[in-house]
Amino acid sequence: MKREFVFNDKIHSLTILPARIERRVKNGGNDVIAEIDAFPGEQVVQKVIRRLCR
Repeated sequence: MKREFVFNDKIHSLTILPARIERRVKNGGNDVIAEIDAFPGEQVVQKVIRRLCR
């Protein structure tokens, strides 16, 4: 996910990478491991941009 924002009359770009989450599920006697990519929500992205612009 890539975002562009303006700070001090300059355009900056912010690249947001997904978090890799490992999830374990018991399936009978076996543990199944699933990896999930999760991006932050829009509110988190906006807070990061506001902090960068301080």
